[in-house]
Amino acid sequence: MRRWAHVRFIALILLMFGAVISAQSPRPPSVSHLVPIGAGIYEVAVGAATDAVYVASTGADARRIFVLDPATLAVKTTIDTADRSAFGLAFNNRTQTLYTSSTTSNSVSAIDVKSGRTLATITAPGGGVAHVFRVLVDEESNTVYVSLPDTSSRIWVIDGATNTLRHEIPNVGGRSTGLALDRAQNRLFTCSIASSEIIEIDLTTRQVVRRFPSGGVGTTHLVLDAKANRLFASHQRSGDITVLDVRTGEVLKTIATGAGALGLAMDEERGLLYVTNRGADTVSVIDTRTLTVIANLTGGALPNTVVVDARSGVAYVTFKARGDSPDSIARIVPASTRR
Repeated sequence: MRRWAHVRFIALILLMFGAVISAQSPRPPSVSHLVPIGAGIYEVAVGAATDAVYVASTGADARRIFVLDPATLAVKTTIDTADRSAFGLAFNNRTQTLYTSSTTSNSVSAIDVKSGRTLATITAPGGGVAHVFRVLVDEESNTVYVSLPDTSSRIWVIDGATNTLRHEIPNVGGRSTGLALDRAQNRLFTCSIASSEIIEIDLTTRQVVRRFPSGGVGTTHLVLDAKANRLFASHQRSGDITVLDVRTGEVLKTIATGAGALGLAMDEERGLLYVTNRGADTVSVIDTRTLTVIANLTGGALPNTVVVDARSGVAYVTFKARGDSPDSIARIVPASTRR
């Protein structure tokens, strides 16, 4: 009996030890490459189906999309966008179509990345101003969502099969930018920079069904953690990330990251959230289990946008240079895949 009691005691200790280890934060990622690209770099997208990283460039002499090798960041080729400069990017791996928000041209372009040919250009009905901003692709339904921030913002819903504007959702807040899709609940979230609130849209009725405070100031981008019923929101003015319960709208935690907290991207498998702090010149990495910052990475100036490759957990960050230096892109690798 004593022997079995001893065995059970040892087993209990091992279980407790394992629980402590599993509760510890993961080792922080690190920057493996930081490569200058050119002038006017904006958003970045990953093509898993094409094994490429796409970077939008609006420079006067380089209005194009750079197609990079995801391991080395070497330029493999470029896609010319001289007629309609691309700012925002989103990629549909199923159709291998790249969607760009051409803000200065009031349009969204659908580009076949195999040929580099523009398949369609989507503009506002009847023409007019369409300050297209954030682009989000739902590959499963082949639908594209685009935010149009304005005094009274709206959202475009584009049919990916025909690359035509299916409908427009108006009155979604003031200067609403970020987008997050909850497919299971058939709802879309956006966020207002003007009022610092979250706006929930029922995609069946195309109506705003709820608004609640974001918990910070200058709400810009969103990431949905659907499994945990949480929404992460970045705030340029208050320099932080808030964690919100999407069921109640309650702020679960506020995480200070740095001045100008802007871009967001999540590595779901490793439980990591990347935040670009444009004013602080840092990229914060948050452990989404403990909701703590485990690293503040440095290297480039004015980190702007970030995306994560779901296959590898590698993050790609664009940097806006100061002075005459070229804009650049960084490759950030999680500890388990460093090379």
